[in-house]
Amino acid sequence: MGRPLFFQELYNTLLSAAPTSGRDFDQNLYYLLEQAKPKFLQLFDIPPRDPKEKQAIETGTAKLHGNTAISHFNDTFKHETLFLAQELDCSEILCAELIDEVAVMDRLGRSATAENAVVRLHEDRSYMLQCLKRIFEGAMNPASLSPRVGTMLNKYSLDLMACSFDFGGGRGKGRMAEKVVLELDRLKGSIEKMRVSLSNAPSATTNASFGNNILKYRLDALQHERAQLGHILFMFAAAREMDRTSVTKLVRWLAAAERTDPLIFYVLTSVLTSLDVTAEEDEMDGANSLLVDHELMVQMNSALEQTSWKVPELKACVNLQWSLWVREVRSRDPHLGGNLRGIEEDVEKIAQSGIKGNAFQYLRELVLASSPGADDTTVSIAEDASDAIGPDFQSYFLDQVDTLVQSLIIVMSPILKKIRTKEDDAEYAGSRGLRLSVSASQEPTRRNDTEALFRLIAAIYDRKELDSGLKYWREDGMDEGRLLAFLCWATEVKRPNLIVAVYDMLASLGRGPTCAEEAFNFFATGNANYGGSQTQSHGNFTWIALFLALHQDSEALLKSVGPQARNGSGQPTGGFTLPFDEVLMLRGFLRLLRNVIRYSKPAREVIRYHQNFNALQTLFNLVIFPVPLELKAALYETLAAFCTMDGAAKGVETIRAMWHHLERSGILRLSVSSGVEGGVAEEFERSETPQKQYPGTTAFIGLLVALVPVSKSGTAEQLSDVDTHIIPENLGIPHRSPGLGPYVTFVVDIILVKHASRDYRSATERFRLLDGAFHFVENCLESYELPSMLSMDLSPASLKNAATASTIAALCAHPGFDLLSRVLTTESPFRQTLFDYVRAAYGAIERDEIRTPYFISAVRRVLKILYRVLQIQTPFIDVLLPLLGQNPDIQGLTRTSPPRGILQLEQYLIWSPELVPQIGQYVNRTEDPEMMLLAVHILSMISESLIFNVVDSHLPNVSRRMNRLVVLLDRHEFTPSIIQGFVRLLEVDSEETDAAQDEVLTLDDLPKDTERSSNINHVLRESVMRLLLRNTTAGRPAPNLAHLLLGYPVRVASSEMSIVDPNSAGTGRSCLHAVLILVNAGVPRLRSKDAVHEEATLAESGLLPLFNRNPSLAEQCYRLIHQLCFHDYTSTPTLRYLRTREDFFARQLAILPIRPMVTSTHQDIGMLVYADRSRLPTSCKTLTSFLRLRSWVLECVSLELHQLSQNKQVHRLGQLLELLFDASAEFSYSNSVARNGISAFSGMAAAQPLIRLLEIFDSLDFKWEDKVKVQAVNLQVYREPDFAGCQETDEYDCQVYSVPLVMGVVSAKRRQIQRQNGVTPDALLHQIKAETLFVLDSCVRENHDRQIERARARSFEAWTHVLDVTLHESFDRLPLERRELITLDILQAIATFLSRASVSLFIAQSLAETILTLTTVLRADRHHQAVVQSTVDDAFAASLPVDRVHAAFRSIVQCVAQNGMSETVRGNLYASLTNFIHLVTAEDHAETPFGSTADNLNLSRTFSLIADDHHGDLSFLGSSTAKRAPVVTRTALESGTLAILNMFAERFVPVICKDGVDGSDLWKTVTFTYLDALIQLSRTEKTHQVLTVMTREGYLKNFVQSVKTADSQMMGVLKPDPDNLDPLYVYEAKMSLLVRIAQTRQGAERLLDCRVFAVLSQCEFIDARPQNDHAFIDHDSFLPSAISRYHQILAPALELAVSILSAVGQTAAVLKQALAFVLAHRSTVLVLLTDRWDQLTLAKLRELQLLVALCSLVLPVVDDLFVPTGFGAIHTAILSLSATCMGPRRWTNDVVPANENELQESQVPAKDFKPVIAPVKTSAGDGESAARIRSPAPSITDVITTLSAVREKLSSVIQQVQDMRIKLQSPTQIAIDDIDQIIEASYMDFLDELDINQRRALAKQELKKACVRQWQTALELLHWFETLLLLIWRHVNFFFIKNPRLTSHANSAVTDTTRSLRILKSSAIQLGPDSNQLRQYCAGILLPILDDAEDMDMVGFVFPAACLHEN
Repeated sequence: MGRPLFFQELYNTLLSAAPTSGRDFDQNLYYLLEQAKPKFLQLFDIPPRDPKEKQAIETGTAKLHGNTAISHFNDTFKHETLFLAQELDCSEILCAELIDEVAVMDRLGRSATAENAVVRLHEDRSYMLQCLKRIFEGAMNPASLSPRVGTMLNKYSLDLMACSFDFGGGRGKGRMAEKVVLELDRLKGSIEKMRVSLSNAPSATTNASFGNNILKYRLDALQHERAQLGHILFMFAAAREMDRTSVTKLVRWLAAAERTDPLIFYVLTSVLTSLDVTAEEDEMDGANSLLVDHELMVQMNSALEQTSWKVPELKACVNLQWSLWVREVRSRDPHLGGNLRGIEEDVEKIAQSGIKGNAFQYLRELVLASSPGADDTTVSIAEDASDAIGPDFQSYFLDQVDTLVQSLIIVMSPILKKIRTKEDDAEYAGSRGLRLSVSASQEPTRRNDTEALFRLIAAIYDRKELDSGLKYWREDGMDEGRLLAFLCWATEVKRPNLIVAVYDMLASLGRGPTCAEEAFNFFATGNANYGGSQTQSHGNFTWIALFLALHQDSEALLKSVGPQARNGSGQPTGGFTLPFDEVLMLRGFLRLLRNVIRYSKPAREVIRYHQNFNALQTLFNLVIFPVPLELKAALYETLAAFCTMDGAAKGVETIRAMWHHLERSGILRLSVSSGVEGGVAEEFERSETPQKQYPGTTAFIGLLVALVPVSKSGTAEQLSDVDTHIIPENLGIPHRSPGLGPYVTFVVDIILVKHASRDYRSATERFRLLDGAFHFVENCLESYELPSMLSMDLSPASLKNAATASTIAALCAHPGFDLLSRVLTTESPFRQTLFDYVRAAYGAIERDEIRTPYFISAVRRVLKILYRVLQIQTPFIDVLLPLLGQNPDIQGLTRTSPPRGILQLEQYLIWSPELVPQIGQYVNRTEDPEMMLLAVHILSMISESLIFNVVDSHLPNVSRRMNRLVVLLDRHEFTPSIIQGFVRLLEVDSEETDAAQDEVLTLDDLPKDTERSSNINHVLRESVMRLLLRNTTAGRPAPNLAHLLLGYPVRVASSEMSIVDPNSAGTGRSCLHAVLILVNAGVPRLRSKDAVHEEATLAESGLLPLFNRNPSLAEQCYRLIHQLCFHDYTSTPTLRYLRTREDFFARQLAILPIRPMVTSTHQDIGMLVYADRSRLPTSCKTLTSFLRLRSWVLECVSLELHQLSQNKQVHRLGQLLELLFDASAEFSYSNSVARNGISAFSGMAAAQPLIRLLEIFDSLDFKWEDKVKVQAVNLQVYREPDFAGCQETDEYDCQVYSVPLVMGVVSAKRRQIQRQNGVTPDALLHQIKAETLFVLDSCVRENHDRQIERARARSFEAWTHVLDVTLHESFDRLPLERRELITLDILQAIATFLSRASVSLFIAQSLAETILTLTTVLRADRHHQAVVQSTVDDAFAASLPVDRVHAAFRSIVQCVAQNGMSETVRGNLYASLTNFIHLVTAEDHAETPFGSTADNLNLSRTFSLIADDHHGDLSFLGSSTAKRAPVVTRTALESGTLAILNMFAERFVPVICKDGVDGSDLWKTVTFTYLDALIQLSRTEKTHQVLTVMTREGYLKNFVQSVKTADSQMMGVLKPDPDNLDPLYVYEAKMSLLVRIAQTRQGAERLLDCRVFAVLSQCEFIDARPQNDHAFIDHDSFLPSAISRYHQILAPALELAVSILSAVGQTAAVLKQALAFVLAHRSTVLVLLTDRWDQLTLAKLRELQLLVALCSLVLPVVDDLFVPTGFGAIHTAILSLSATCMGPRRWTNDVVPANENELQESQVPAKDFKPVIAPVKTSAGDGESAARIRSPAPSITDVITTLSAVREKLSSVIQQVQDMRIKLQSPTQIAIDDIDQIIEASYMDFLDELDINQRRALAKQELKKACVRQWQTALELLHWFETLLLLIWRHVNFFFIKNPRLTSHANSAVTDTTRSLRILKSSAIQLGPDSNQLRQYCAGILLPILDDAEDMDMVGFVFPAACLHEN
């Protein structure tokens, strides 16, 4: 059988063949076809059982699939194999291969059982037949294929059909057609055996035999295979590949065929096709044509002369075709026999035998049985037509029969005329009682072959597509107008039966818009001169004559009964009836009229408004009479045809007029007592019920259905024509309440509720009536516009408005109101009828008890009714009924009172618990996708109902409470099958069709017509996904229905849950497994041992991931997985299962698409324009689905990153990070197209690959060009309505316009216009249509824009989540050498996008926050990078990349300067820029590592930076003169950053300052902090452009003045319990900025110009020092104490004053201003200086320092120091403070902590020194005494010895480095011997080939490398030497000196080697001669080492550039 899924793969490849397929596709297809040919040659060959094979299986070893390797089996495998071989009666090895293939497919969730092997066998055979069909179809019709593929398939099919097939069983060999015929007979025998087995089969599979289900499946599969073989047989015939032997065998097969064999259709069609003579000339003249095969005539005559034809009519049919073939053959070759006249006589004889053999009648029976027709009302045919012929073959059968009939008409018209003449003569003679002289050989009975021909044509064209009969109405060169002449000849009939038959034929030929117009014209002209033919006009076939006959009949009926014969209802009564023939002709004419007006809009309007016809009134005049029920049914059906809505306004007018006619005619009148008063109701009870047939009532209900049309969804232009106000508002007034009450009562109470109490002639009769009644109810509910109430203004004032009251009245008068009341009321027979129908229907369907399509249709409509009730019951119960009960005026207007006892439908379902599982069972109705869809919708609505979601129930043995729906379904017997039904719905193959995309907005998800039903599979899967999604959202209670379907164990606590493996024993697939199969299809594993094999399989199959095949479904699947991962109930088990079993996150991330699929087949596509100017056509739905699905994956990845980080799963975490951040990461698959989505369409190739995270980000930079173009219209009609209320939030949290709500507003306006104008003028109608189209198009386009922007925002959000989790939790896992560059790349990409793209506020805020996070992480990681990278030999390795930093900085600055940014966005960008500036300045101040390659560096910059940093320290402010700041030489990084700032300063500094003035407190703080950083960066610049702009624009003055204006806010901050501290934070940031400005002379002068001292003098908050907060400092309080807050306020003001004075210098004017400031706050200064010291804090010390500095600076301008009222008191206080500080008391011990941080620091105990060296000496000279010492720690002698060794080694290395440097300074002086010695270290093989110059250059390079290596070694030794010095010094101080002061400095770091030497040397000297022996010993051995070390030139070695600079 080949590898699994081989034929499925071939079939999919054939389906994907396109006109533009490439050579790779062609080559792959060729290889697949060649692999399939041997299997095709063994078509359905099944080897028999073999004892040897059985023995091999029993031993557990065998060779399978033709492999040489031996496979080993377990006992289960052996048992299943032998059981399967027994049941199939075939080879044991074949059965083993089948089960093995199923086992290989276990990853898809299947089990290796015999049942699944049977399914696998028939699936493979089915795909094989599908492939054959596709190959032959491609060969016959290559137009849709590329030329290469078409030629390939043509050659392949010819070779295949010419191959020799083994018939088996010793029957020889033959062609493929003969093989197929043999297989047909073999399959027939298998089917008969299967039916016998099925009758005795057990319900489930046992050890003895298969169960009922699998046998039924096999029976269906065999029947399907037989039908497919018959189809292939026809394709052979159509390809003209049948030889005479094959044709003769087919004829003999027909002779032996049973009448009930469905293969008659296929074989007869094949015979007719083989003998068809109407093919193209090139086909007919071919060498293989049967027309040149003379032996065929002999064999055919022999076959036709057989007398044992089981079905003689089949022989007649073949004779008809044979007569045409014989005529063609003999006309081509007269030598075959006779002259032309003789040929014609022979042909006529053969044709006559066929006609007399009832060929026409039998062909009509076959046509009727092939498929139901448009107007088929034959009960027997409708019941027997099921499964007779495949739907894909019906058109071929009909076409071939049609071809036969046309050939007979064209070629044998004389014979047909003779037959009709003979029939007319017989009829004429019979009518006069004449006896013709007939011979005994003539038939004794009259024949009606002409009528049979007409009815055969009617049956054919009643089933063919519309307008297929056009060739009959127009002259065609092919038939020379003979078909049209045939119609004209047909209209010459006189006999009534022929007239009726002609009417039927013309009615069928008139189906379709064009044919209907032709039929109308044909009858309008009376067929005189029609189409150029000259015939006589006939009165029976003209509109005038026909309508005149209708008028005459109605008048005759009226005269016969007289006025006195009317009953109480106004309807005539009497005994007069029309003649039977007249009734038949009227029915025929009405059918013709019905088709013409149904399909042709112009014809309908002409007939409707023709004054002479008066069509509606004439038909109503007839229908009120007691005419036969069949005629009345035809009248009702004709009236219903007038109600077609494609005429828009005129169609609505017709329906309204029809309602008035219906009401006036009194056709339906019901009495209150009996319920029946007259008209239809009376006929139903008194005429139809006794006969058990209900044609009149059924047709009348059909008229009611047509009178309540349902608006279908469509394009905006179609919706613009819709007028939903159809039922007249005053219908029934004044006789009854307005509305359709009597009609609803008749349908519901009389037809539906009582249907079980009546008898019916057949099931078809019963369910046709019920189906029509349910259809009426369905339409009434579908057209009920209750949802429009949600957008209405229902305020008391609005209810007084006439328009609003009229709208509510219309809703109350609508039949939907009555029907909803009947369904939802407590005592409702109608609801019970619906429930009973649902209860009994599914079982009846499964048992196949009722074989009529009307039963299935009725069930479908019941489900639709229940679904619609669930949809609209909420506004009905919660809005309309309360509104009606609270407003008596509306009740009076509508004559309606609110019903009582109304409950929601879910409540009644709760009371009938068996109904919900019964409804759920309908998801298994695979034969009826629409029924499955309805079941899904109903379950979805129920699952969202509050009634079913009440958590008040318990399951047995479960402690948790469950919702009612889960309790109902958990242990129900139907639940497993329901779950499997949902699984099948998810697994069904379907592709997202473009027709389903970008529709305006559907009013309902259910398909309303056959056009949309083709997309039903896609809708089914989306509906299931919607149910699962809605029930797994974050706010939904769990567990619920979705969790049950997804396979979660609802009885287990969430902490104990685990998802079962679908391959485990006793388990099956759940919806979650199905979803994972969908999303993992086409996605190989990355870490699996089978990854290579899986990749190869995917590459061969060409299977694309789901997001490429069906983006919408993929988005739903990924969203479901996302919700399950994030929901508290399912998160843990889902993440664990996805991570461990599926490797989901890595697989999906690796193949995550970058761009969406190209959409090229849908008309409503737009254009996606990317930043690189590439363009991609796609639709809005595809784009939004793509964006969302990718966001769900990224969200899941972010959660997984978080979980892996928390759980320390480093390996998995590293894999995800590699996929995200490594552009060179290697994946385990090679399919680059699959990885990159459709990156091939990008149009531009990247210079270098981006990391995947940046690829995703770049793909979000696009613009959308919508295809929907809105034509501007001057609104006149819709000027007043406000459509803003028509917005709603969709499932993706996007505000969109709801088209149903918009249409509700539009309809209300139309109704208002209708009431005002009566009849709407045409001009106004056109204006309304144009404006409606404009409104709808505008809504659609706006919806597209909003949905795309929302989806893009969601993508940005998910992207930032991944990045945030990485930066915060996994940043240290990124490669150290690359993570800084990665951060800069991402930062620049975001900033560049934000600076030029127009994005929403949400996106901008999200990206701005991400920029802030990136800069924060970059700044935090800078020190780590500098420390790690500074160990390399490159002097700039640890520095930031200047170009990248500048590019990112420039982009962020441009974002700030851009207009339209929100305050939040700018604030985050300010903080980011602040980080950048600190990063730059930190980089500038860091020490640059020295390397051997940096020859010109100097230390002046380092010292200047140190001095600059200390310039901000206030410890130097005691001097009275300012010091000039040193000149700083900026680096390229700082200079470039400053240049960028200056470039944009004029633009963005005002923006920043405005935010500092007008922003919120939070962003003011950030703004001032950013300005502080800007001033810090540019303060040493001469121009100081930032300060210049601030001063020029007046912002600096504003900042200074705002210090005073914030006085009240600062006073509020100083309250004991302040409201908030935001003003304090703003103040601190602002003062920090001013202090920074004041630190330069230029800045201080600008502040003085702003009168800063005057402002500070006026600040009252400086004097608001808390007085009662000294006694305590509450460290446990969250807020700082009031006194601490005061210190935070005061210190910046003092620092600002001191900084200004220090920067400006000793200027008298400035000092006087400062003195005025001091004196203005004199009392506060005195309090601060004289305050007690018992609560001295660091903050207070700082304030005292600032106060003393300030007073010392202003001292020169003080006039008198001894005036107590002036500065004298302050002077005295300072002197007192000096006495305190300079006294003997240690006042520093009085400092106490003032905040929590200081408190924690004060509680940290000081670390005592703990020696680690033993104070003993050990040496080799000490002998035994030394050996006896066993010190547990190293001795001081050991350390000193080690120090000496390190010193010696260091000295040696330094000397070597110095020697190498000398040689490098003069490389040309290196001796040749030295060169050779040096280059030998390179270990190069080609040294002998180098010349002396090359050798010298190589030696220099090697010498440099050696020098660097030795220098690094020296640095390491130096580090060791310094560490040992520190260690010895600490211990010398501890052991010998015992100096507390030295010990107190032990924690100080000694970083200077020379200083360490001096200190240690002095300490060693102190060990002098008075010390003990150990001291002398240590001094003796340590001093020489220190002397030698002091002589080493370590400074010159470590800092050679500094030495050069000093020189």
